[in-house]
Amino acid sequence: MDLAKTLAHQSLAIFLPSSKDNKGKAHQYERLFRLALENLKKMARVADDDEMKSRLAGSLEKAVLRQEDLNKGGRFTGKINCSENELKDRAYEFAKTIVDDLFVRRCGRNISKLLAEENSLADGIYHITDCELGKYWEDRKQRLRNRKDLSIQSGQETTSEDEDVDAVLDGSYQG
Repeated sequence: MDLAKTLAHQSLAIFLPSSKDNKGKAHQYERLFRLALENLKKMARVADDDEMKSRLAGSLEKAVLRQEDLNKGGRFTGKINCSENELKDRAYEFAKTIVDDLFVRRCGRNISKLLAEENSLADGIYHITDCELGKYWEDRKQRLRNRKDLSIQSGQETTSEDEDVDAVLDGSYQG
């Protein structure tokens, strides 16, 4: 299993970092991974893998929702790439990959081995994200176009969310 690719794809399914801002690019691309590891290191004494996954998933959900709130008041850093219900499932899947595939299988539940893997795995996540981010943004724009077309066809009124869709589609979205 290509763990860097799996984690990068899972991360992009949760949150799309800004593709226009090179400032803090590495931080944005690796953010969910680093956050998950930071929390995992604090749980070294937790023996129950399911508890670890739940804790990590909750931490990831909260961080992504906070990031979305931060976008409203300042510099646009990215956009949640799923609904709230999907966010719960995707955050749990990401946590499952971190705990089962990285921490248990690859590192044998050893924090020292986890630390040794952290930076090179983050480099791989950065590379995959940098190569594929444009595709993920295009997929998101297409989903938004389709949703907007459906709401127009069904005669529904537009909402502020629809205005956000327009802004994302024309590249002027500011958060």
